[in-house]
Amino acid sequence: MSEIKTINELPYEILIKILKYLSWPDTGNAASTCKLWKELTDDSCLWCVSLNYLVHPDPAKLRFLRRTNRKFHTIKVRGVLRTLEDFQLIKLLGHAVVKLIWIGNYEADVRKFGDLLHCMPNLQHISLFGGIFEHYNDDPPHMRKLKSLEVSNCVGRILELFQRAKLEKFKLHLQCETPMGLREFLSSQPDIGTTLIVEHIGTGVSRRFSLKDLSELNFRLSNLSLTSDRWVDDSNGILRLLKANAETLIELELSGHLKDFIYEFLFSQLKRLKSLKMSVSNAPKDIRFYERLDISHLNSLTLIEPPVHCEHFFMRLPDITNLTLLSCRKHFLRSISDKLSELTTLSLDSGNQLATDRILIPSIKTLHIRTLSHNIDWDGFTKVNDQLTELIIDNVERKEFLNVLDILDITNNTNLRVLSIGKCFTPSDSMLRFIRSNCPLLRVLILGSENFS
Repeated sequence: MSEIKTINELPYEILIKILKYLSWPDTGNAASTCKLWKELTDDSCLWCVSLNYLVHPDPAKLRFLRRTNRKFHTIKVRGVLRTLEDFQLIKLLGHAVVKLIWIGNYEADVRKFGDLLHCMPNLQHISLFGGIFEHYNDDPPHMRKLKSLEVSNCVGRILELFQRAKLEKFKLHLQCETPMGLREFLSSQPDIGTTLIVEHIGTGVSRRFSLKDLSELNFRLSNLSLTSDRWVDDSNGILRLLKANAETLIELELSGHLKDFIYEFLFSQLKRLKSLKMSVSNAPKDIRFYERLDISHLNSLTLIEPPVHCEHFFMRLPDITNLTLLSCRKHFLRSISDKLSELTTLSLDSGNQLATDRILIPSIKTLHIRTLSHNIDWDGFTKVNDQLTELIIDNVERKEFLNVLDILDITNNTNLRVLSIGKCFTPSDSMLRFIRSNCPLLRVLILGSENFS
């Protein structure tokens, strides 16, 4: 085999695979390098185009899109298509499109929208955010490849367009009212996994549905999120909705103060539940309550404002692997750490749990801190948790909370594969060299706003 001297001498299949790893901006730069790379990226890479019709799109951009041979993987449209030229452009680009995102399509002509879908035979994912869709009388498109549909705050008969599709996933965001034909749509999708998110609405805005209404629909929910405190007073409605989907729920998010009988049902009847996020500030105080729980099936848990007596709760969680703690008292993590033998991922909102206590978590691999607002003894923590492989800190509140010596301690005591530190952290060149030499297994390095991977 002759020696390869330049990258362009590689087989085209390998070149294409390399180019597909690039981000969209880097793919654009690569396409400008030479004719060969332009042809390869145009034909094979995951291009995305965004069209904002809330303002007048750039004429030069529109001219380029009309004459390019580039195949677009994703199209994102904001606003309403008002002219024939607008629709023709989307149809022109649509043949290779796999993902369509449509935002703010108010007073849309559903027939024209259906025509657009006919021109996207490879479409697999659709997200619709906002829209008023009129009645659709024509035969809906088949869309044989469509796998997932996300609908947020759309009213009218939009779901009629998708009754022939055989979806795997359906995500529905609700605020004020449900889309028309929802019951018929769910009946047409026997194998669908549904995510329902009932969102918060402003004071004085009324809903046109109740939890009782939702419980009577055949959702077969795999994910449910009730994020509005306005449901707290409807405990019976919450219980009814949970009972209707007890055999299928895998992920659940609840907010607000819940009644004891809701806790009882959550931890005794939802046997398939794997991930739970909830406020537990008013969790039952009776120790006998926790002794009755059977929640060993949970492996991901997010707790907000856990009280002292929640320590008993963790005695019933032998297999928890992913834990997020929000708004906790200072020593809460220390009080439960001996019960977290299988925990591999820990997420904290502030890091105050690690500020004074040297905590051992035997299996921890990933530590995620949203905002570092305290000094931490990183040398002590990483010495007793030297199996840590990923450290992610989204924001450092003050520079003195994470300094050069802290980074040296962290990298000396662990074999990190991922190190990501967000705002308020600027590394020196010497620090970068030290991190690279001290962390031979490092795959991702993000410091401040720079990605050094």
